[in-house]
Amino acid sequence: LSSRGIISPFDKNRDGTIFSDGLGVSLVVSERLAERRGLPVLGVIEGYSRVCDAYHMFSMREDGEPFKRVVSGLSLTEPPEVIKAHATGTRVNDAAEAKAYSSLFGSFPAVTALKPVFGHSVTASGLVETLFLLERLKEGEVPPINNLEEPDEECKVLRLLKEPIKYSGGSVVSVSAGFGGFFSALLLRGCPDG
Repeated sequence: LSSRGIISPFDKNRDGTIFSDGLGVSLVVSERLAERRGLPVLGVIEGYSRVCDAYHMFSMREDGEPFKRVVSGLSLTEPPEVIKAHATGTRVNDAAEAKAYSSLFGSFPAVTALKPVFGHSVTASGLVETLFLLERLKEGEVPPINNLEEPDEECKVLRLLKEPIKYSGGSVVSVSAGFGGFFSALLLRGCPDG
């Protein structure tokens, strides 16, 4: 846990995470049903992937291999515009993700992290962060990584967002990791401007 009381993903001074309470609710329906019922659409799920690594109950492999495998499982035909990283602000997690994403895409996709906004709401974090991200994409913007002052040497290989950028409507990968080695990824497309 962070002794400074803040989550600073990918930062050279990151020192851990902060647990929080959280709840997210979403309605997932077919495009046809959404259109027929006139439901507002935040985004479209274009694919998903999951991996159970079972390396350790509370830690993860430092080589980033499970992150690489779960994103590779999306069978992307081109690099995504944005990656929403799991990014707990811990030394092992952030460096592992940096290794995985840079080996897959170099420094092409913009990378954001949202735990500094909400804390690490454990089992709800993936949904809470994804819904927040889709809301921001709908406004035409990719949110930055709060508390990122100076990227760590291990993480500088990524295009880490210190400021918001314009979202152009490309694909987005939302990555989550869970205790016991469960990793998941969603391939999404936001709906900018409604």
